[in-house]
Amino acid sequence: MRRTKSTHCLRKTISSARESVRTVITSPLNLQRELSESDRRIDPTPFLDLCLIGLFFTLTVSRFVISPGTDFELPKVDPENRPGIVTNAVLTIRMTEMGAKETVLFEGDIFTMETLRGGLARFVREARVPEPVLLIKADGRIEVHRILEILDLARKAGFGRVQVASSEKKPRAEFLSSKEATPN
Repeated sequence: MRRTKSTHCLRKTISSARESVRTVITSPLNLQRELSESDRRIDPTPFLDLCLIGLFFTLTVSRFVISPGTDFELPKVDPENRPGIVTNAVLTIRMTEMGAKETVLFEGDIFTMETLRGGLARFVREARVPEPVLLIKADGRIEVHRILEILDLARKAGFGRVQVASSEKKPRAEFLSSKEATPN
């Protein structure tokens, strides 16, 4: 209680000192009527401005991109020592000579993308292997969405694993090699 009285007295003294200083400064020119009481509230506008600038900066600089597609965990493969996996079925997909349509070869039969699901399901039923493995050999001209479609069909048919075959990239042959150009 004593502190509050002394604090109150201190505030009253400071207030009266301010008034006397104000009177001394403003009385010669009669400026007292021009002074207004100062507003002691905090203006939130600068804080909101900073928040909006921070939001715009975050939205324009940050990369909040959700990439469409399928996520794969890539296996670690040593190109010199590739382990072989025993496959139960081989599926080959390649473009026709005209390049307009894919040809799907599976276990000696020719399928379309529409009939392939039934062929894969029939193979899984007849194979009676717990988790059969499918080997996919694809032509380099086949679009990725077709291979993903085949992977989805194989999963739905009951294949446990899928292996994608790749061949070593052959270097382009030079038109005239240096050995051919020199006479023996």
